[in-house]
Parts: sequence; structure tokens; C-alpha cells
Amino acid sequence: MKEVFIKHMVCPRCVAAVEDTLVNLAIPFEKVSLGLAVLAEPLKENQLKELAQALSAQGFAVLQKADAVLSERVKNAIIKKIHAPEGLQNFTGNWSEWLAETLDMDYQKLSKTFTQVQNISIEKFIIAQKTERAKELLIYDELSVKEITFILGYANVPHFSGQFKKITGQSPSQFAKAKDKIALRKTIDF
Repeated sequence: MKEVFIKHMVCPRCVAAVEDTLVNLAIPFEKVSLGLAVLAEPLKENQLKELAQALSAQGFAVLQKADAVLSERVKNAIIKKIHAPEGLQNFTGNWSEWLAETLDMDYQKLSKTFTQVQNISIEKFIIAQKTERAKELLIYDELSVKEITFILGYANVPHFSGQFKKITGQSPSQFAKAKDKIALRKTIDF
């Protein structure tokens, strides 16, 4: 196996952790990105087990089933798009078209597989990820709710605030005013 798909990679620190693991196990690799390690050569069965154990100890999981791999590719594409430095303010397309084009696959298949594996629709996953990104931006306390609304690609503040409150139980401004925002930021795990 030359490509190893890895679950629970969500940020650049995760990429660095996987790279370190590969180096420590003396597994040559070409590239590591969210959810994927491209190796220089295929792994032997014992190497794959050793890698899976090392990654598991860090909270990651090696994916081997095709549906799980596809679902993880969808998740990683969405997370990468939402957390892009430019945000979603210039994203004018729709998610289904973007995902189909990005992953070069029929959206109906992506959607069906994702929902079966994750037990959540792509739409709800996107909303949950936008909410996580909003919490992160609110914790930094550098942007207004209006600016965050724009960055996350919402048409207006009431729409953003409604979705945020539906998931967190509080409005963005209530979350921003909380004394211990870090404790309030319960991450989601799919």
C-alpha cells in the first residue's frame, strides 16, 4: 500500500505528528497531507500494523475500507475549505458541485457513502464544521460577529447566528462574552 489514508487529521499539527511518526518508524514518504500519507514504497503487512499502532496511540486511525476512505476524503476536503486562510467569503458555488469536482466523483455517491459511514449528512457536517471554525475565531476575539459571518460565507448575521445557536445553544455574541470560552469549545468528532 503506497497511499495510507488516516482518520482524525484536522490541522497542520496533525500532519507534522504523522510525519514524525513515519520518520521514527523509518518509513520513507513522499508527502503527508490531511488524511493521507503518500509513501515512497508500499508497506509490508507488519509495517502497516506497526504504523497503525503508532498512529492509534496519537489518536489517529488507519483506514482500509473503501467507503471509510472516501468518507474521510470528503471530510478533509470540507475541513480544508472551511479553514482556508481566505475563508469562504469568495466561495460562490454550491457545496455539492464543489465536492463532486474536487473529488472527481458523482455527488450522489459521495453523499450516500458519507451519510452511511458518518451517520450525518454532508450538509449537517458542513454546518458543524463552520460552527467549529466560528468558535475558534470567537475565542481569538479579534473579529466581530459580522466579520466572522462574512468569512464563513453566510449571507447575513441572523442566518449565521441561528445556525450557531442551534448547535451550541447560545448566540455567537453570548459565546464571545463567556469567561471560559476554551471550556465551552467542545469539539465534534465524526
